[in-house]
Amino acid sequence: MAHHINMTVGSLVMAGGVAGYIKKRSKASLIAGVSTGLMYFGTAYLLTHDQEQLGHDLAVGLSIVLGGAMAKRCVAQQQYDSQSSCPTLHHLVQASLPHNPCCHLPGSAVTAGKFMPGGAVAILAGVAAVYNANKSYEWRNGISF
Repeated sequence: MAHHINMTVGSLVMAGGVAGYIKKRSKASLIAGVSTGLMYFGTAYLLTHDQEQLGHDLAVGLSIVLGGAMAKRCVAQQQYDSQSSCPTLHHLVQASLPHNPCCHLPGSAVTAGKFMPGGAVAILAGVAAVYNANKSYEWRNGISF
């Protein structure tokens, strides 16, 4: 059952990569989305084939890398108000929502009222990292709930 979150994140990341390619003809989005999604599927495979510890550990690392890359991309596209000099979870959440008051870049997806997937993917990867880290800890220490 623990593999479901990794399969879900993998599917969403792959779909996002394909959508990025269809919408913007971005080969980088396609390659990154599909390869990252396949890596999440690989961790799900390990979880279902008696390699739980390895599967969770790899998923934690993958989630941290994905979340960090998306957070960096999201933050790079924002212009913060004078009271905020560094990104916070609040900024990442705000960046993923339409009509973002933190971002004033003309023509950007946020000011146009469109959904900004970078912030959402960063949050999703963070949730996957926490979940898999917790499961890894449980496996490592023999804790069962």
